[in-house]
Amino acid sequence: VVLSNTRAAVDQLTREKAATEKVAKQLQQQLNDVQGKLDETNRTLNDFDAAKKKLSIENSDLLRQLEEAESQVSQLSKIKISLTTQLEDTKRLADEESRERA
Repeated sequence: VVLSNTRAAVDQLTREKAATEKVAKQLQQQLNDVQGKLDETNRTLNDFDAAKKKLSIENSDLLRQLEEAESQVSQLSKIKISLTTQLEDTKRLADEESRERA
């Protein structure tokens, strides 16, 4: 009877050990899956961060180009005003000379 009880206890422990190992294996697989997803998420995050930095640099460059273009427009506007004034003065002088000749 003692031997029978011992065998039954050993069989029960063996079944419990197998069930525990099965659960442990399932948990390990879940952990591996989650770790894989985390790694992929981190790679994606790094890709987004790199893209963000690239866009930030590009944006800064475009803002600099815009400032330069606005400065050039301002300079060209001043030159246009100056040339328009010179043209008006020249026309006025030409008109005066034309009247003096007539």
